[in-house]
Amino acid sequence: MPEQQASPSAQCTDAEAAVFQPHPLPWLALICVVYTCAFIAILPHCRYQINLDGLYYIQLAQYWAVGDFAHAVNGYWSPLLSWCLVPFVWLQVDLLWACKVVTGTAGLALALATYWLARRLGLLTTTALVASAAAAAMALQYATTHISPDLLLAVFVTLYMATAFDVRVLSRARSAFACGLVAGVAFLAKSYALPFVLAHYAVSAVLHRLTGKLERGPRALVIACWLAGLLVFAAPWISALSWKYGRFTVSTTAYIAHAIVAPDHTYGLHADPGFRIIPTHIQVDPTIQGNKYFYWSPFDSIDALVHQLKIITVNLSVIRNYLALLHQDGLFSAAIMVSLLGLLTLSGWGQWRFRQAWAIVTLAVYASGYALIFCTAPRYYWPLMPLALVLLFQYPDALARSCPDWLTGMIKSQRRAYWVVMGVLLLSSIPLVTVATVFRSSLGGTFERLANNFVPAQTDWLRPLTKSIGALGVRGPLGAVNFREAPYVAYSLGLEWGNRARATYPPDVVREAQAAGLASVLVLAQDDATRYYWRQLGKIGGARLLGEVSYPGMQNATIMVYDVAASRPAPATSKPAAMRSEGTIP
Repeated sequence: MPEQQASPSAQCTDAEAAVFQPHPLPWLALICVVYTCAFIAILPHCRYQINLDGLYYIQLAQYWAVGDFAHAVNGYWSPLLSWCLVPFVWLQVDLLWACKVVTGTAGLALALATYWLARRLGLLTTTALVASAAAAAMALQYATTHISPDLLLAVFVTLYMATAFDVRVLSRARSAFACGLVAGVAFLAKSYALPFVLAHYAVSAVLHRLTGKLERGPRALVIACWLAGLLVFAAPWISALSWKYGRFTVSTTAYIAHAIVAPDHTYGLHADPGFRIIPTHIQVDPTIQGNKYFYWSPFDSIDALVHQLKIITVNLSVIRNYLALLHQDGLFSAAIMVSLLGLLTLSGWGQWRFRQAWAIVTLAVYASGYALIFCTAPRYYWPLMPLALVLLFQYPDALARSCPDWLTGMIKSQRRAYWVVMGVLLLSSIPLVTVATVFRSSLGGTFERLANNFVPAQTDWLRPLTKSIGALGVRGPLGAVNFREAPYVAYSLGLEWGNRARATYPPDVVREAQAAGLASVLVLAQDDATRYYWRQLGKIGGARLLGEVSYPGMQNATIMVYDVAASRPAPATSKPAAMRSEGTIP
């Protein structure tokens, strides 16, 4: 079946003549150099940023490094990020620094993958380069604010989208196999990739067939080759998980993420069993921690189905807000809306309209899975950023290919109009706080307050805070009350982690801690009234206040450090707990 005539905006006959297109390699190299220099400049400001997920990936990397596969194989945390950290464990370097190197490298890879995606979707060389530069700036922000596999996922999802857009993955076995390989690596980065690529490949085949890009459905051989490529990387990991848990297991994340939005459950909260000493290998696996999750199905009853529909409604609003937050001034949202309007109003299936349809379908498929489960974290949607940039930067291409006469007359030339629009979009697509945020403390004043509204201040203060707590003679096992960073303190001081308190009344907290065998408890007191309330702990038998340290994460807050060991005498002199080497294994 001959392809239908493309719309004027999709024809490229005069684009190269109208606007000079440079060779991409020197410009890609320049993007890499500028990104690397900026990352090196920012690294000292964020190298000690930490989050709880990051601690777990570090711990799993240490298990992988010594061949402790029984504990390293984990159904909740995907393995790729931990595997990337293993060489740094062997070299015995600071693993918080190593995490930033891995995420920073992933950010650079995402910028290059964005260029390839833009070119595969038909954008001009210059446009693809500018989209890559914008992706580099935004990835730099992501890489320095959170330790998570989402940037790695974004890289391989972008590469998957670049290969899946080509109709040959539905008609040629070799292309299908290569696409499946990329999808398999994406699954190793984060388990959510597996349902996404399975659904997207099927929906993409239907879209190609309905729009006439594919004369008939994909052959069984092509589908088999795609699945074979996917299973090259996915099958060994699924087999390892099934061996560990004793049943067929692809991931345990989805079950837990669905359980914490169950009926009669506070949205997104894990059940907390209270103080108890948690061995490290159990602490990193929520599946065996002892938390009681209510696994449910929307088909259990009418009420359950209604609850699931309510969750979908709420989550769609949340996802819309987070897609808008990918770009603070709304350019991405505007680009998506214009693409949707173009899809609905244009006729024929030329290159431009098909691109809109494929992009909208891809966004919808990716978001639909999160609509069913707990989804309130902006980083979940980082993989959509490159595609959103393509939708944003496709309009200069349309300008270069068919510049309206009124715009040509206003800006004097088609080439100048192209570059003006490119420049405006590039500058607009890089939020000013992306790079400057890390220097907020030196800039101060109004800018610091503005930056805090966009990106929370980095937790670089955790390391000195941990040293101060260790200097008070804190002992393990260590528990906490209202102090969310306490697991990092326990990890850095080499102490057993005793979880958070279930009780809220000071005498009950002491009894709970002593029953669990804890030696110390850290209490976050947010103000004078809270401090007065929790000082009751020091008046209860078996509890002794070791001291207070200022908590930089909140104004006028302190961390109250208590010794609560009832059966063990406190040491005659408080010996500071030493900070552990990040490359060592507990």
